[in-house]
Amino acid sequence: MTIISSLIRRGIEKFTEQEGILYTMLHDLEQRGFIEAKWEQTEKKSYRLSNKGRRMLAKSESKQNAGSYILQTVLEG
Repeated sequence: MTIISSLIRRGIEKFTEQEGILYTMLHDLEQRGFIEAKWEQTEKKSYRLSNKGRRMLAKSESKQNAGSYILQTVLEG
């Protein structure tokens, strides 16, 4: 299953026509240490939150406008 199809199943269609942006964001999150990626034997790349990503997510959940906080954190570093 692709990331896009998984997002669509969850009702997130924002990246349907902009798949390149999603992968750019994932690469950026990986470079900043928020997620970790590894290649599976099936030649698929999987992602998971790093400890830094978990801390950022926990902090964002305490904020009233969590989505904006996460986006601002990712974009500003």
